[in-house]
Parts: sequence; structure tokens; C-alpha cells
Amino acid sequence: MRRDLVATLFAALIVATAAGAALAAAPLSAVRQPTAVADLKVVFAALDRRTDHSVGGLQQIYTANGDGTGVTRITSDDGYFYDWPVWAFNGTKIVYTARKGERPGGEEAIWMMDPDGSHRVKLSANLWRNAQPKVSPDGRWLVFASVWEETPELAIYRMDLTTLQVENLTARGGGTYSFESDPNIAADGASIVFAYSGGRLGEAKTSGTQIWTMKFDGTDARALTADTHYNTDPMVSPDGRLVAISSYRGAGVPRHAWPPQSAGDIFLQDWRLVLRDTTTGAERELTRGERCADAAFPCAADRGPAWVPKWSPDGKHVGYLTVRSPVDSGIAVVGADGSGARPLIELASKSITWWDWTDGAVTAPRDAVDRIGSAAPPARLLFSAAVYGADEGSSSSSLYASTADRWIAAPVTPARGDLAPIKARWTRDRSHIVFTARVPVDRSAPAPAPPPPPGEDRRVHFTFAELDSIAGSLETARAAGDVAQEQIFMMAADGSDVRQLTTPWTEDYLDAIPPGDARGNTDPDVSPDGRYLIFTNVSSLTQESFILRMDLGTGEVINLTNMTSGAVPVADAEARFSPDGRTIALRSSFVGGSQIYLMNVDGTDLRAITDDVHANVGPAWSPDGRWLVYASYRGGASVLGSEEPTPAQGLPLKDWYAVAVEVASGAARVVAGGDQLVLRPAWSPDGRQIAFISVGPTGQPDIYVVDRDGGLPHPLQMTIRSKEAFFDWR
Repeated sequence: MRRDLVATLFAALIVATAAGAALAAAPLSAVRQPTAVADLKVVFAALDRRTDHSVGGLQQIYTANGDGTGVTRITSDDGYFYDWPVWAFNGTKIVYTARKGERPGGEEAIWMMDPDGSHRVKLSANLWRNAQPKVSPDGRWLVFASVWEETPELAIYRMDLTTLQVENLTARGGGTYSFESDPNIAADGASIVFAYSGGRLGEAKTSGTQIWTMKFDGTDARALTADTHYNTDPMVSPDGRLVAISSYRGAGVPRHAWPPQSAGDIFLQDWRLVLRDTTTGAERELTRGERCADAAFPCAADRGPAWVPKWSPDGKHVGYLTVRSPVDSGIAVVGADGSGARPLIELASKSITWWDWTDGAVTAPRDAVDRIGSAAPPARLLFSAAVYGADEGSSSSSLYASTADRWIAAPVTPARGDLAPIKARWTRDRSHIVFTARVPVDRSAPAPAPPPPPGEDRRVHFTFAELDSIAGSLETARAAGDVAQEQIFMMAADGSDVRQLTTPWTEDYLDAIPPGDARGNTDPDVSPDGRYLIFTNVSSLTQESFILRMDLGTGEVINLTNMTSGAVPVADAEARFSPDGRTIALRSSFVGGSQIYLMNVDGTDLRAITDDVHANVGPAWSPDGRWLVYASYRGGASVLGSEEPTPAQGLPLKDWYAVAVEVASGAARVVAGGDQLVLRPAWSPDGRQIAFISVGPTGQPDIYVVDRDGGLPHPLQMTIRSKEAFFDWR
């Protein structure tokens, strides 16, 4: 529907090819027992109509009987604008949105209330605008449209009401810069119809709208219309045979101005109620879309425009919004065969903008409402990202903590204003964060630490001279800038109590830093008991990298790498504690590749997990410690050009795989990849999914997830503003 709110949010409309043939007049088969329209329950939102026929103010929600009687306002003058009401949970609840003030902007949350307006419960927690909520027939899912600053256009999302986790269906179906709205769920709950305005298939965004359908999980999206009209507000009949559409079939585009600022910018005429066969494409127009401008002689109900069509639950009728004159507007109803069009609810002092009806039939379990939020996961995401602002593409690196679905994020800002976190991980209880950041280095004042025990001397790091050529070919050249500037810090989870843990001269005194060298320290991980910190220690002279372990209580540092390699040049990195804290996984790069290894927490008993010709990086443990997952590049390019690959390096975007290997048996399986980038894989805290950073249709990095046993990966959320580079999931 194109009205004030829809105009500013949902009124991007499009053009394509010619309309279908006339609809065959086959009778509809009722999915439910016939129910008289008068027996239905109606809910609607309406604005006040002023004496000059203009409308405005704070919109309210009303209920009524199906015969038009019993109109009752159920919201109050409390400073909120109420919108998009629909029935849910067998007609026992109304789901709607509310925002503070008349004009849109900021939070517009999704709420639920009883039919009398009591027992209000907030369902969404994000601070931006949501609209057009619909609850699935089984009461498990909430589907809605939302305008998120992370995506450039309107997209369709669904929330699992049991877990309150949100996923982007537009992105899951391959959409990128799509403008998609008007979602409606089929009666069987298996699919969603929606209005689509370009971008899903990568084509340039146009100015029009067509009707599409997709499976309920967002996959298998396809067009239902491809004509020269502007098609909106789709709803599928209860038997799935027909889709009712509000279709603009006038000349040109249906608006005076773009972007529209009010309902007056959208044409009132030439919007027709159309039924389209979902299989054959045959159509029937049920209304004429005439401009009804004479207050003294209202149009008949089937002559005026039509918006927001709603099938009756038995499929015998279609209700819709219409304007029959400047003072006669509201809800009308017509038979599915085009007969018997008549006004249903018209209020002289109100302009109805949205509506729904129900027969209250039981489709959802009676405890569906009680299940809402009952299994919300305690897990959280911690991620670093370059955030691009609106001013000339400016960017800055920031750290965020978010819900496990990446839907609601808040910045974590270190109390030290000079620190921009790069790589970060929580401690197991999420009370603290260890992270790396770049700080200035004064090479004129080296300060080796911690000092050796009394009576002991430092022993400078040594590698065999004849192996210098190997050291020079370890493929561990660092990114531009001074390697030694990257150091490790710890802070409380809220950003307070920041302390620096390493310096360029942090060392194991038995493998001390040579004169003239300064070490970068990065990629930290804290043991499950909070006692130890392990990290990658990088030489700015030899390109070697080591795994160091620091006792956070005593400050003692041990070079775990040299427990096994001795004087052989090495490039070890990405160390991770096992869930029980007894074992460390790491990757080690030698000439010609990179392999995954395990060792004891004291550096002994080094053993290979992989032994192949591939570049294997980024090991991560499953929550039960039985499995490791790692990224494996199996193409022909060189991808080990830095201590840790990043999408910004221009890495190849295919021939990467996420590989899960059982630690005890060595049995491995590919769970994702081949045609996409796979970096920094990690298990979900419940062990059911594997996440990794990849680049999707947007050309920007996002966090993707796939089932632990494999399947089709999809982004947790599709983000444009933030370029995720590193994440932790606890």
C-alpha cells in the first residue's frame, strides 16, 4: 500500500513486461469451513481526518466486528504512533509497531498485545525501524521488513520467536542491494510472497516493483509477476492457487514526487485489485481503480482504488482498503469471483491505513505465546570491523559486541582513546577482552621483560646460519607498517580497566630477542581457567613468528615454539587453547605450505593434524574438544603473504574450504567452500554451526554460518557499512 508511512519507507516501485491473460473462473476450494465475513474479527490502524479532509496526528489501532460494528480504539494518546497491526496466535494477540512521535526516525519496535490493548510485550530490541510484521501460522516465526543502517535498502527478515534470533531472508536468498517489502506468509507456512524492486539478481536497481515468492527460509526466490505494472501488497489465497495484488495500472509512475513525503505524493487512482493464478499467470481485475473525487456521489466499492488486499480465511472473499470519495474511505469486501463488492467499515472521522482480519481458527499451539524468548541463546559475538561513514567514505576500525545473530551490536570502546582494537577475544566468562592494537614504538630504549630469575642470564635467539635462506622464504612478510607496533592489551568487557600485556621486547629469557629486533605480538587467546595467555610473537628482522605463553599471574613468558623447533627457523601462528585447556592447536608455515598442529600446553608433544600440500590456516576447537575446524586454500595462488590472510589483501575468492577434522581419528570432512572465501572459522557455542568470514554478493566481508555437517552457507547478516575482519563467538 502507498500511503504516508509506506511512501517514505516502502514506495520504490518498478516496471517490466505485459500482463497475463484473463483468469479462468474456476471456483476456489476452501481450506477451512466457510465463515461469514460478519463473524470475523477486524483490526486496523487509522489517522484522524480533519475538517479540511487532510489526515495526520498520532495514528491509533482499533478493533471491530466483521459486520462493521463494535469499533473500539485499543491504544491511547501516549505520544506513540501505532502502525501495521495484524492478528496472531489464533486471534488471541495483535502484533503491531510503535514509535515515539508522528514522524519516522529512530526506533520503531514490534510489539504484541491482547485484543483489548492490554498486556503489551515488546518483541524487537533493535533501535532502528521495523514494519509490516506477520506471525507464521504455527506461531514460531515473526516475518517483517526493516531498515537497518548496515544494509542500504529495505530487506525482509524473520525472527525465531523461541530464540529471538533474527536472520536476513533477503540476503539468504541471494539479495544484495534489494528493496523488498510487503511480506505475507502463505497459509501453509511454507512460503512468503513479497514486493521486489531490483537488486536480488545483481541487476541495476530500477524504479518499479514486482511480486516474488520464496521459500520460508529465504531460498528459491522467483518472480510471480513480470509485467508493465506496479505490483504491491501480495497475499496468497488459503489454497495457494491465487495471489491477490494491489496493482497500479495507470500511465507513467504512480507518484507526483520522489522520494514521496506524504500520502498526497502517491496517486490515488489506477490502483486495482488483481487476482493472479500462481501457476498459469492468468489474471482477473476485481476493481476499476477510478479516481473518486466527488464527496456528494461516492463511487461504488468496486470502482475506486484498492490497496492491502486480504483473503478471508475460507478463500471466498477479498477485503481491501479503498477511497470512494474524499470523505468515504475504509475497508471494502468483494467476492473472489468479483461479485458483491460493498463497503465494510468506513469512519467519517478516520482514514484507515492498514488492516487485518481473522476467524480465530487454531493453527498455532496454545502454548506458542509462552514459548516466546524461552530459548534465547546466551552466546554473544565479538567482532572488529572497519566502519564506513556517510561522509566521503570515511572509515575507522571499531570493536563491537553483539547478539549471536549479529543483529544488535554495541561498540566496545577501550578507556584508552588511542587504541583501536584489531583482533579480539573474550575470556571464557566474557568478563574481559584481550585484543591487539597498534601503538608507537621507541626503538632507542629497548626494555626486555620479564627479567630472568636471579642468577640466570638471557640467552639470545639463534638459528643455524646455513638455514638463513629458509628463514627468508617463510612466506610471512607482514602488512605495511612497523610490525612491532602491534601489541596485546586486556580490558574489562565494558572497555574499562585497560592494561598493556606485551611490549616489543616481551620475551622468554631462554630465547631472548636479539639486539636490533623488536617484536610484534598479536592474535591472543586466554586459557579456559584464565591463567595463561598465548599469542603470536613476530620478529621484525627475520620474519619468523613464534607461539609465546604468558602467565597472567606471574608475568612469566615461555616460547612454546622453541620447545620443539630449537634453532630451526619457524613461522608459527594462530594458537588456540582446547576447551579443557590441556592442548594448543596452531598452524605452522614452512616452505611450500601451512599445516595444522597440536601440542601440549607446555609446548611438548608436537604432532601434525594435517599433512598435505594445501595452505591450512585458522584452527578452531569445537565446544566439546572433539573436533577442529580450519580454513584450507586448495587453489594455485599464494595466500600466505601475511601473518594472517585478510579479505583486504585481494585474496582469491574461491578454492577455499572449511574442513572439520576429528582430533582422535584424524577423519576430516569439508563442510563449506569451493566457490567462496573461507577465513577464520569458528564453532558456535552450542556446537551446531560453524561460522567464518567470507565475501558474498555485496563484495564486502561478512560473517557466514553453515551447519556443522555441511550445507549451504549463508550470512548471519548482510552488512554494507561494516567490513568484518575478525570475530569471536562465546
